[in-house]
Amino acid sequence: MDAIMTGAFGNMAAQVTASAGKSLSADRQARMKIIGEAEGAALAKLVPQIVDSMVNGYAKNFSEQELSDILAFYQSPSGRSMVAKTPQFMQGMRLRWPHSCRRYGVIWAKMSAPR
Repeated sequence: MDAIMTGAFGNMAAQVTASAGKSLSADRQARMKIIGEAEGAALAKLVPQIVDSMVNGYAKNFSEQELSDILAFYQSPSGRSMVAKTPQFMQGMRLRWPHSCRRYGVIWAKMSAPR
């Protein structure tokens, strides 16, 4: 679990740097890469605490039967597919969020305007 989370934090930092870096100067890209690597390293040091917190959270919120069912799902072909596809799915969602947020802001402004 620790290795998976450490890898995920490293990938997350690399994705942020890569997605933002395309529109930045070479100097800014280099700085973003350094910051991303430092964030990944800092988060990796927190993995044991994060895992402990997650274990406690699952224990408080799910019964033993529910945890067994969740585990069975993640070990099933559909669960493995979900885990494999989630990073790409989230990357796509992250690219669509700014547009959705702007659209939501326009809708919210219209709804909350005095009449």
